Amino acid sequence: MRFLNSLPDCAVRAQQKHSKYRTNQTERGWPDISGYYRDKGLFIEVKKPGGSLSLEQHEFITKAKSFGHIAFFATDLITVRRELGV
Repeated sequence: MRFLNSLPDCAVRAQQKHSKYRTNQTERGWPDISGYYRDKGLFIEVKKPGGSLSLEQHEFITKAKSFGHIAFFATDLITVRRELGV
């Protein structure tokens, strides 16, 4: 999060997953990190090494990419840097 928010033209926030207030929760498949980078939406699903996407997560990322946004899943900062080209 610190790395992403330190980039010029980038602002992100983490999704609140476990809240006692259900109205704060997002729909299934919504990525862990969302925001913008330059002139596009930015969506990152964070997984432990070896983790895999659920069907809903895969569909979200595919749809976001089809709209021209940056969307991917990452297990480390190296992947994030590679996907953003920084």
